[in-house]
Amino acid sequence: MDDAEVAAEAVVSAGAFVPARAKLPPRALAVGSPDKGIRSLSDEDVARKREGTANYHELARRSLRSLSEVSPLTAVPTNRKRLEFLEVRTMTDRGRHSNKPSN
Repeated sequence: MDDAEVAAEAVVSAGAFVPARAKLPPRALAVGSPDKGIRSLSDEDVARKREGTANYHELARRSLRSLSEVSPLTAVPTNRKRLEFLEVRTMTDRGRHSNKPSN
């Protein structure tokens, strides 16, 4: 949000909301909405995050190197294989969630 400050090596989790003018200290792990600093990140946490980010960047570079322009299909090929899906049952179908009171 406006004027929020996230210090070096702090991590804001996906979906977290950092309010306006909040100040997250170095190596804070913030989660939730509004965010809650739940703990400080260790050296190991920071190293793992750096490694993961570096891997993500390398995957993006590799993807960009391998991209090639293709022409769109003008029709569905007649011999195109169809994906086959296993039967999908909802949790309600399996009885995990029910509006019935338990006995």
